[in-house]
Amino acid sequence: LNFQLSLCARRFQKLLPTVAAAACLSRSNRQLSESQMTSAGNSLAALVQLHCTNNKARNFAQARGHILSAASAGAGIVFLPECTDYVAESVAESIRMAETIDGPTCSDYRALARETGLWLSIGSLHLRDQPAADEQPNGATQGAERISNSHLLIDPEGCIAGRYDKAHMFDVQVPGDGGGNPGGGRSFLESRYTKPGDSLAPVIDTPVGRVGLAICYDMRFAELAIGMRERGAQIITYPSQAHWSALLRARAIETQCWLVAAAQAGSHNPRRHSYGHACIIDPWGKVCAELDDKSDGLALCQINLKYLEQVRAGMPVMQQRRLDLYPSVSGQLHLLPIPDSAEFAFGPHWLPASEQVFCLTSLSFAAVNLRPIRPHHTLVCPRRSVAMLSELTPLERADLFGLAELVASRLRQLAGTESCSFSLQDGPLAGQSVPHVHIHVLPRLPGDFQPNDSVYTALEAEPKPERPNRSAEEMAKETAQFRALFYHQDTNNTTGDGQ
Repeated sequence: LNFQLSLCARRFQKLLPTVAAAACLSRSNRQLSESQMTSAGNSLAALVQLHCTNNKARNFAQARGHILSAASAGAGIVFLPECTDYVAESVAESIRMAETIDGPTCSDYRALARETGLWLSIGSLHLRDQPAADEQPNGATQGAERISNSHLLIDPEGCIAGRYDKAHMFDVQVPGDGGGNPGGGRSFLESRYTKPGDSLAPVIDTPVGRVGLAICYDMRFAELAIGMRERGAQIITYPSQAHWSALLRARAIETQCWLVAAAQAGSHNPRRHSYGHACIIDPWGKVCAELDDKSDGLALCQINLKYLEQVRAGMPVMQQRRLDLYPSVSGQLHLLPIPDSAEFAFGPHWLPASEQVFCLTSLSFAAVNLRPIRPHHTLVCPRRSVAMLSELTPLERADLFGLAELVASRLRQLAGTESCSFSLQDGPLAGQSVPHVHIHVLPRLPGDFQPNDSVYTALEAEPKPERPNRSAEEMAKETAQFRALFYHQDTNNTTGDGQ
């Protein structure tokens, strides 16, 4: 083994024991406790470099040896490279050798995870949806079949905790020009035999931190990495020679995440040679562990989440982005802390944050109502004071309706109902009483209005003596109750990066 131990945190601490294996749950239900995540804040990760061929048994034996060594060294998670299962000699052979997710190769790695008690990041397997069809003459396959290039995360009980199908296809057709063009004379269409994934990479809780999955060519698209950071990633793993080090360091620095890049190395067949240089990079861009370009090997590195938190606190770029000028990559809402001393414009009125505002984004806010027509009747408004919906920018409209949906989902739970009415009165003739775009959000209960649509008449009606203005104390109490649905009560902030 090319074995090296890298102690990579600036403030190195003693190795912590591997956190007990998580229960075998579906991805949607999988979440490590905060105490587990805290105790694993300085955990040992193993980085594997492989030299694979089209011999699956040989490849698995090679990977198994490194995984057993990692287990003996006390690692909690092992990162393996792209094409962990095989490197074929042709496209036709690659398609023919692909298996289903319940095939023997994936099953062997799941069993190995159970045997060792380790988390395994399988940089990619070639996966097909159905068992292999009979091969056609001349190397063609049945129905021009395409397979998936899939990154799997397997937990210590052998359950598949996460799967990401490579989204970015390397398709290039560049004619030779004799002028030193780096892509001159090349033609490669990955999409002819690989199906692109159709979703953002998942972020999975593991003992070493929240891991985002990606594959190779994905590293050239910063949006994917930033999207994973927005979704709470602390570690991003890319299981390519060109610009390898520069791009990996850039992704680490801009996302303030640990970057784990397992790799293939050496000559796989007469047509393919891999660059090697598997590495682990810290959130400041420092290379903390690296293997050479010659052969397979194993490296160990401490993943220090406390250092990650220090980097993010010292340079809070995610909190200082201008999402009023450009969109969030992941499309998720980012809730902001609410300064109690602030006031928010609502037409000619000003709403004190401490009394009325219970949820805030860079573009919108949600407020309790001065004169609600029923309990839990709230307003969602743009922060910029405009009278008509058409005056909002596309980003403002998306944020406004996104926040309205989020508020409705939490208030429905609070009210114990599955139904909610939304109402937006665009202009005076539509019933708008305050010249500021706002959405009424009202959870609905059985028989609350008779007939049912009279709710809209109630929203448009002038104030009546039986519905007087509420006191500041009453609204502040409700504001505190609603804030607790979105924020930690002790910090007035959300978890992770404020999602």
